[in-house]
Amino acid sequence: MCKNSFIGCMDTFKVIFSEEKEGVFAISLVENPAIEIDFIALSKENIIKLAEVSEEKRLLISPVLIPNQPIYRRDDKGNEFNIVFPEETILKAQQNFYKQGFQRNSNIEHDDNLTLNDVTFVESWIKEDDTHDKSLKYGFNLPNGTWFAVMKVENDETWQKVKNGEVKGFSIEGNFDLEKINLSNNMSFKEQFREVLVEFGLAKPKEENTPNIELGAIATTDGLMNIEFEGTMLALGADVWITDENGDKQPVPDGEYPLENDMIVVIADSKCVEIKEQEMPNPEDDVAMEDDKFKALDAKVNELQTALDNFKLSIAKQISEGFTKLSEAVKEEEKEVEEIKLTKKQDAENERKSILDLIKEK
Repeated sequence: MCKNSFIGCMDTFKVIFSEEKEGVFAISLVENPAIEIDFIALSKENIIKLAEVSEEKRLLISPVLIPNQPIYRRDDKGNEFNIVFPEETILKAQQNFYKQGFQRNSNIEHDDNLTLNDVTFVESWIKEDDTHDKSLKYGFNLPNGTWFAVMKVENDETWQKVKNGEVKGFSIEGNFDLEKINLSNNMSFKEQFREVLVEFGLAKPKEENTPNIELGAIATTDGLMNIEFEGTMLALGADVWITDENGDKQPVPDGEYPLENDMIVVIADSKCVEIKEQEMPNPEDDVAMEDDKFKALDAKVNELQTALDNFKLSIAKQISEGFTKLSEAVKEEEKEVEEIKLTKKQDAENERKSILDLIKEK
């Protein structure tokens, strides 16, 4: 029997959905999910912490199936093999799960004696894009075609197991057809022999045979920092770093960083110590704020209107006073003109009398 790490020695089967079979008929809560992705437990503060005792939403969000991800299996005869779920199979399985009304079918660790009551799958979707899918909000960086589901847990005992870390993810129970995939093995005998030596510690692995660790990254809201980490999602306790312009890793300064997925990550000593939801503005507060703005604007308008009215009154008063003074001045001028005319007339009359008197005397 071959070792798991011996490349090319293990058969791989493609999972096929068949109308004659049930597909996925239950989803269990398990400690070690086969797809190797743990769920996220949401509370009102969004990410549940072990010591948290607040009012909880009791929602579990997790991928159910990831397309084309090899899942190791061994049958009751000890035969080892891998299975993969194509996108088409996952889509049909997801649709059939709800079509058949299997939303309440769940247990602990695939044990029929530990059937769960008061748990329901309340939401389900297939990821379709890498920009707007809601799974990104919860830190999942998985390929398109992944089946995500949300479980509502109303059973106190089950929720306590979640908080205690006794169950960490979803694992399906299903009935499918399998189709063997013929994988070509291009390794030479020498390369395969070297793999055996490496397996038993008799040779050092080549650099290219070093396991490829998947890295994830998420940007801050302001776009100034790209926080990097190992794995497909940012988890509590994970080491984090940023990469400078020279390609070198640099520590992330301690602090709180709002992320583009509407979450806030708290960093201390280059580790993720807390993940929480950003406080969203209350619409009622926005309305009240707008009302206050309108009231302030109305008050300012009234103030300006009062100032304008006072200015108009002042100008009108000044104009009226000016006209009054001008009218008085005109009247004074007219009076002086009349006095001058009267004086000249009187002088002319006196001169005429004088001339007449002279004529009479002669």
